Amino acid sequence: MQGSTPGVQISSSTGRAGDGFKVVIRGNNSLIGDSSNPSLVGSSPLYVVDGVPMDGIDFLNPQDIARMDVLKDASSAAIYGSRGSNGVIIVTTKSGTSAKAGISVTFDTSYGNKVATRLPKMMSGEEWWKFHQVAYMSATPLTQTPSQLATLAGNQSPLLVSRANSGYNFDWYDAVLQSGMTENNYLNISGRSDSGLSYNIGFGIQSDRGLIENDATDKYSFKLGLNHKINDKFSTGVNVTIARLNNQLGSDLAMQDAFRLSPLMSPWAVDAQGNEKVGTLFFLPGKLTYPDGSWAINKTSTVNPLMEIANSSQTENTWQTVGNAYFQYQPLKWLSFKTTFVCRNYE
Repeated sequence: MQGSTPGVQISSSTGRAGDGFKVVIRGNNSLIGDSSNPSLVGSSPLYVVDGVPMDGIDFLNPQDIARMDVLKDASSAAIYGSRGSNGVIIVTTKSGTSAKAGISVTFDTSYGNKVATRLPKMMSGEEWWKFHQVAYMSATPLTQTPSQLATLAGNQSPLLVSRANSGYNFDWYDAVLQSGMTENNYLNISGRSDSGLSYNIGFGIQSDRGLIENDATDKYSFKLGLNHKINDKFSTGVNVTIARLNNQLGSDLAMQDAFRLSPLMSPWAVDAQGNEKVGTLFFLPGKLTYPDGSWAINKTSTVNPLMEIANSSQTENTWQTVGNAYFQYQPLKWLSFKTTFVCRNYE
């Protein structure tokens, strides 16, 4: 849509599973919030799905979308008022109108991997240690020898000094991030009978695994479109989409904490000799202690990202239904009357 419609910008600012895209039409405005939280001030357009105004379309399976039309400028405001001031995206889902005679059954599947890209380059343990010593260059006396700077920087943290001298370097990216994946399986059944009844039925299962543990989304969708041409003048139909979303919400702070921590620290606790107890996470925010409670490293208050991930798992299960039913009377080829009943449910 971005490449084919002038003035439409689509972006994604997060790698979290299930997060949708931000759509901006003709620049930022200030009346409608982000699609994930409409109460916030932002520039998200209004979505209209099969005649029903919506705040977003993340619940739809992409395979169910037949076409998308964009209303911009005064055309959207004239129809939808202030809600359309940021533009309107009209989404039409598949119905039975385009179904061919007989029965057609198709199955589509897709799979993709996700990896974190364009991450900032972090300092190595050696670089961080030199950077850390710079903070003490202004200490009294004003001129410090390298050994004096190292002593000041490592004061009360002999383990930190030991790691710096041994070339220790911990990769927080590798500890926090994992490979993600997306998968979409879709079964479609469509057809048209001699009696004038046409139908389109779709079943979809989507999975999205994020770049951090405990971050995942599973989406199950059912799509039903029925159209019946009673005779040359009367026709009726129904279009219903039902979606079930199971979201596992992981930590939204783990990566931020990983950016803050020194490469001379790791997420693991230590024994009395300062050896890492791999598999046992330290608990106090950024303050590594020996088993007797004395400080091993006391340089930051940043939370252990792996501890944050392990304690930030919660699930959110929602149902979303949108649909319409219509009855149409066409007395002349160039004149028709259509009445439509629309419904929307979210729980």
